Amino acid sequence: MKIKSLILNKMVLTYALILSGFTALLLFVVHPPNIVDLKITPFNKPDYSFQNVTISLIEDGNPTWEIDAQYAAIDKKKALTTLQTVTGNIFSNDSKKVFHFTSPVSTYHLNKQEMKINLPETIIYAAQDPIYLSCDTITWSPQKNTLEGVGNIITRYKNTVMKSRKFSAELPIKNIAFSGKASMTINLD
Repeated sequence: MKIKSLILNKMVLTYALILSGFTALLLFVVHPPNIVDLKITPFNKPDYSFQNVTISLIEDGNPTWEIDAQYAAIDKKKALTTLQTVTGNIFSNDSKKVFHFTSPVSTYHLNKQEMKINLPETIIYAAQDPIYLSCDTITWSPQKNTLEGVGNIITRYKNTVMKSRKFSAELPIKNIAFSGKASMTINLD
């Protein structure tokens, strides 16, 4: 008797769940919910915006760095400058290019005086041959003359590929320190 009542209760529960699901589906089809089309933009009402911008720092007649962006927006309250489609160069004291980068979006934090370069593709001119480096984000501090990268770092130099989670370097670049599950592959072909 108890077994029959348990089976009957399970059947009733199963039919109730199926009926509830069917009713919810029918209501969704007959009266679809209002889906708001959220337009997400990288810039929320900037105080200033510019198209095709070149920003340079020149000291004693020599370029220190130069940044080109297709679009720039300045938010005074957040003390933030956001750049889209960015190309940049950092120069040595004798005006030689030591670091080149491209990035879809970068931000310059005015209070911290540092730039976050997102999804950069970079070239480091510190050796006879260029060093190619890509990662998730590079933080460039012009005041400290440092570069710090995090996330999915891949560095290519000649026949060597170095992968890690972090890197750091001082400008001008004489060495690059890698950390966080670092691995190296040397192609001997």
